[in-house]
Amino acid sequence: MILRAGPSDDLVMPIVWVRIYEELNRFVPAHKQKSTFSHNVSEGTTMAQLLDDLGIPSSEVDLVLAGDVSVDLSYKIRDGERISVYPVFEAFEIGSVARIREQPLRETRFLAGVNLAPLAAYLRFLGFDTRLAERALTDADLQAAEAEKRILLTRTGCAGMTRVFVVKAAEPREQLREILTRLDLYRSAARHAWNVTPAEAIQIQSQLRQEVVTRDEIGEVRFVGGVDVSFEKDDRFALAAVAVVSFPELELCDSAVARLPLRFPYVPGLLSFRETPAVLEAIAGLRRVPDLLLCDAQGFAHPRRFGMACHVGVLTGIPSIGVAKSRLLGTHSALPEERGAWVPLLDGNEVIGAVVRTRTGVKPVYVSIGNRVSLATAIDYVLRCCRYRLPETTRWAHKKANRRERRE
Repeated sequence: MILRAGPSDDLVMPIVWVRIYEELNRFVPAHKQKSTFSHNVSEGTTMAQLLDDLGIPSSEVDLVLAGDVSVDLSYKIRDGERISVYPVFEAFEIGSVARIREQPLRETRFLAGVNLAPLAAYLRFLGFDTRLAERALTDADLQAAEAEKRILLTRTGCAGMTRVFVVKAAEPREQLREILTRLDLYRSAARHAWNVTPAEAIQIQSQLRQEVVTRDEIGEVRFVGGVDVSFEKDDRFALAAVAVVSFPELELCDSAVARLPLRFPYVPGLLSFRETPAVLEAIAGLRRVPDLLLCDAQGFAHPRRFGMACHVGVLTGIPSIGVAKSRLLGTHSALPEERGAWVPLLDGNEVIGAVVRTRTGVKPVYVSIGNRVSLATAIDYVLRCCRYRLPETTRWAHKKANRRERRE
């Protein structure tokens, strides 16, 4: 043990100054909660030993700072240091950060104020659990958010929440960048790279396929989005259009178009790696987030059960359906001619989709699950969105894409 002389020449142990943040305070006495307190340590005491001495399980800790430098649990504490202990990464300026572990301990969840709808959409598209307030927040709303450990996103602040992020930027993309940077969320947002080899793309499909939900996880549907993708003649750019219509009226409410360079070759079964980046960019440009997406693409009716409708659905979290104009694989029995008729699409004995007649005497469409929608529900919504052969969402998206092409 290192001993040092104090003002009265008494020998005293080394001291560190400790501050415990947020819910970790429940592990320390009341007089030490949410305040800086002194703590005696011995020579060679590690951060893990300090946490154990304080009664804080290291499994609950995500970040520890010694001064303004992040350290791991093996770090040996020095006399006079200021130690900050965090359960999750909060918003403060510390420069380069090294967390205790590679991934955060728990999922980051947000509650966005009513005036932050575009930001909420961006966060959802990156896969973050984000709830958008549809009115001024009540005490009950704040209590529910606290119980779910959500971070409140606001432009003005809020005294009733433990986790509050005051958004300073005015433009939605800058707001997103501000949050990802200050909360160190870039690793969580990047689900996978797009500039990959075909072999790597197949691996990604196999991994993300495990996240496809084939049952109904869909709430009230008031707005339906349609996705259409085309490629320029020189095959250098993808043009994605998304149109949002009211439901069940099917009146156009919003649309967005995105044009991105192609970074992946044409490989059958891997078309989503050419199309999805532009689709995500277009969705991010919407002012109104759809409750359901109808993609002009395959979904579950795919060799690896992960077509573009699944890809977009998993990455955005929006319930999605594949509505393809042609069959990629599978067999089916004869389909009656009347509107509303359908038969299962089979790959061997497995039902992978449905062949659906959306207009009497007209060629059918091939419907399959994208994500968070059962096949029966998918068929129902497709039929309710069709006035002609294709859903109105697809027709509107195609029109928007064509107008963009003519302007360019």
